[in-house]
Amino acid sequence: MFEGVVAYALNKYLGRFVEDLDSEQLNVGIFSGTVHLTDLHLKAEALAGFDLPIEVKGGCIGKISIDIPWTSLYYEPVLVHVEEVLVLAGPTADRKHDPEKDKRLSRAHKNRRLEDARPPDPEALGDRPRGFMENLATTIVNNVQVSLQNVHIRYEDSVSTNGPLSCGLVLQNLTAVTTNSKWKATQIDADARSLFKIWFEANSVVLEVQYAN
Repeated sequence: MFEGVVAYALNKYLGRFVEDLDSEQLNVGIFSGTVHLTDLHLKAEALAGFDLPIEVKGGCIGKISIDIPWTSLYYEPVLVHVEEVLVLAGPTADRKHDPEKDKRLSRAHKNRRLEDARPPDPEALGDRPRGFMENLATTIVNNVQVSLQNVHIRYEDSVSTNGPLSCGLVLQNLTAVTTNSKWKATQIDADARSLFKIWFEANSVVLEVQYAN
C-alpha cells in the first residue's frame, strides 16, 4: 500500500547524490523494511543544489543501509546509514571549460528545484487519497535521518590566491537529523514552512591542509 510512496521518496532523496541508482533493487528491499546498496558512485552534480562554487570530481560509497519503520512512518524517521565514503572535490573555477559539463550541472541544479516542487507520481500514490499520500511522501523526505561512517574527503584547489592547496578531512562518525527552529531534534510534518538540519555526534575528525611550495 505504502511501498510506492516510500520508493518514490527514497529514489528522490538518494537519486540526487547517487549515480545510476538501482531503483529495482531499492524497490525490492523496501518490502522487507531493510535495504542494502553497495559499491555506489557519487554524481558529479551531487552538490548542484547547494549553490556552492564546489563540485565533486569523483566519489564512491561502499554501502548504504536503509531501515524503514513501517508501523510508524508518520512518527519515526527513515534511517539511512552510509559507510565508507570517498570524495574528491574542487572548485568549479579550477576545471577547464567544458560546455557540456556546464550544461549538465546547470540542468541538474534546475531539476533539483523542480523536483522539490513537483508532486509525487500518481502511480506511486496508489489508491489512497492523493493529499494523504503526498503529505506522507513529503514527511518521509523531510525527516530522513542520515548517519555517515568512515568519510574521507579530499579537496584540491589550484586557483587559490595563496597558491595551490589540498585539504584532507576524515570523519569517523557524523549524523544529521531534522530539528525545529530551536535546533532540537523533532519530527517535521508536511505542512512545515521551514526545515532545519543539524549535524551532531562528529567523532574522530581529522583535518589536514597543505600548500604547494
